[in-house]
Amino acid sequence: MSNNEKTELTGLLAELQQRGDGFRTPAPGYFDELATRSIEAGKQPARTVGINRKWLSLAASVVLLLVATVLLWPNGSGSEQLATETQQPASEDLLAEIDASDIEAYITDNLDNFETELFAAEAYNFESYE
Repeated sequence: MSNNEKTELTGLLAELQQRGDGFRTPAPGYFDELATRSIEAGKQPARTVGINRKWLSLAASVVLLLVATVLLWPNGSGSEQLATETQQPASEDLLAEIDASDIEAYITDNLDNFETELFAAEAYNFESYE
């Protein structure tokens, strides 16, 4: 720090001290009076604000109804879309799209997973699916 900067800083601090900026000590007896004032303030009854329970319960009911309405209101495009998504195609339509050779290959590969009594009891005609 140069001498010029020290001079400027010293001048600034002196000016602040003259203006009275900074910390000041409280007047004598301030803390004794503070304790007395605090005790007196504690003895006064607290101000209470009453809320009418009828209006409070009415407001809560209205808010609850609004939230329930927003959450449960059917959405026009969403409900139609949901109805079409939940419909599954019939098994006949699905089997019509599968080639008979693919069905035979699947059954041959997974024959151990089938109950052979049921498989033998049904007469499958793979040509009908072609």
